Amino acid sequence: MLVKAGSEGMITENAKDTFEQAMERAVGDRVRQGEAAGVALWSALANVVWKGPAGEEASYSWRESGSVVAGIRRDRSSYLDWYMSGPAGVVAPWIKEALKTEGWTGSASDGG
Repeated sequence: MLVKAGSEGMITENAKDTFEQAMERAVGDRVRQGEAAGVALWSALANVVWKGPAGEEASYSWRESGSVVAGIRRDRSSYLDWYMSGPAGVVAPWIKEALKTEGWTGSASDGG
C-alpha cells in the first residue's frame, strides 16, 4: 500500500514493516532496557527519512514515532509517553551505527 511518494523514492507500509523488523533486531533490546534509549529512538524517527538496502524508504510522523517506541518496548506505554520526548530529527550515534549494520541510513526530512 502506498503511503507517500517522495522525491527520492516511495515510502510504503511494506518498507515500514521491513524497517521496524530491522529496528527490533538492531536496537530493540537496548530500547527495552531504559527510557533514555526510548527517547533517543523517538528522536531518530521523528522528521527522519530512513533509506534501506534496496532503496526503500520509511518515515514516521511524530505520533507514529511514539507508537513505534511503545511497540518496541512492549510495556504499558503508549505513543503519548514518547511523543515529543526528545529533539526531533536527531539520530544518536549508537542508533545510526546499529541501523547501518542492517543496511539502513537516515537523513533529516523536510517535515512534510
